[in-house]
Amino acid sequence: MPISTFRQKDATPFGFVVDKNHYTDDSLNKLDFDPNDPNKTGIPGTGHSFRIFPLKDSGGNLVRNTYIFGMDYTSNEFANWDYQDNIYLITNITPQDAPALFQPEPGAFKIVVGKREITQIRTAYGQGAPNEVFGILGSMGFLEIAANRGAAAQLLGVNKGSDVSVILGEASAATNGQ
Repeated sequence: MPISTFRQKDATPFGFVVDKNHYTDDSLNKLDFDPNDPNKTGIPGTGHSFRIFPLKDSGGNLVRNTYIFGMDYTSNEFANWDYQDNIYLITNITPQDAPALFQPEPGAFKIVVGKREITQIRTAYGQGAPNEVFGILGSMGFLEIAANRGAAAQLLGVNKGSDVSVILGEASAATNGQ
């Protein structure tokens, strides 16, 4: 069983990498492709190699600062996207700067992506219904827009550079013009 430790000297974000090709930062991963495509054309919205879940004990209670990482070898002919190729137990990681959105009882908020509003925060991808778009605290400690069993960008009809706003408090009760 591989074991490693490191000490983060400041608040610089960090990530994990397996075999120099699969990163917790999706922007560094190659896109998946249809194995029947001779050109191996990348599929937009793919390239997600890790699933990260907070660890719970046998009573269903969260284990503080402890996560299970499921990793899949993606971007190849034999990818099956089960996220069980490698399983890691990561301990003593704290989302130091987690915004109020990630408190057990967040105040009023909405996330506006393009012309769509998101009003759900999940702590694990599997908590969302299939194709539900929600916010989640990603492995890098940033708010991510995600979908369970779907590509959030496709479901929202947005691309890189689309407007994203987080509205907190009473202002979140106002509509965004829909």
